[in-house]
Amino acid sequence: MSTNKSKQKDRYDNKPREESYWVEGIPMPHFYPNLYVFRKLLKDIRGKKILDFGCGCGQFSYLLSSMGADVTAIDLSEKNIEDLKKLAKNRQVDILAQVASVDNCPFSDESFDIIFGSAILHHLDLDEERKACQEAFRLLKKGGRAIFIEPLQNAVWFKELIQYVPVRDKYNPRPSRLSPEYEKYLLEHHHPDRPLTSRHFIEVFRQSGYDVKVKEMGIFNRLDRLTRNFFMRRLICSLDYYVLQYLVPFRKKFCRNIVIMATK
Repeated sequence: MSTNKSKQKDRYDNKPREESYWVEGIPMPHFYPNLYVFRKLLKDIRGKKILDFGCGCGQFSYLLSSMGADVTAIDLSEKNIEDLKKLAKNRQVDILAQVASVDNCPFSDESFDIIFGSAILHHLDLDEERKACQEAFRLLKKGGRAIFIEPLQNAVWFKELIQYVPVRDKYNPRPSRLSPEYEKYLLEHHHPDRPLTSRHFIEVFRQSGYDVKVKEMGIFNRLDRLTRNFFMRRLICSLDYYVLQYLVPFRKKFCRNIVIMATK
């Protein structure tokens, strides 16, 4: 197992989570990329065979299953898969969950209609990402779709600037670059240092054989991580996605997220 994979596995095997983390309906319903994907791209999936690619502890696997899909879920973390199996049993949904790496899946060619991933690719180093995209291509049926929601960093200087703003999130906190804790954070940071630009994502999917489209979204919604109040987070995100982001010139340079839509 690579150093990066070991780091990711250790973090998520030991990450705290609460039962309230698993919700009915769309997870983080204030977060527009989730709404966009599940209300527009995946709104009619009954009977479809779907692979949740790096499923985490399963909130999207549960949603996909509750929408009528035939769901298989994989993750490198044994704890995540254990939690997902408990969730599926408690809520009486049928999800095939197993420990596996997204760049080496134990399934036959053309097994799935759709492959979905939320915030998985940026956890991979470049070689792992390339192999994962190729593996997804192998697993998709002809005409099948791979849909990913990922963080976006199109402007390096803007990425550096926002490091000065602390994130007081319960599960993924980040101290300000001005804080004495920042050096410790960097040492423990679980994301590899790699490009997260629109151009990069388009190129890596095209090189794997896909027809790929992307949609960049969200600028001021970064402020939602400064509060845990649901209504404030929904207000911030709604203002951003429907009003504020369209007032910013060259907005794709500053967007927080990208939705990748790749067809085999």
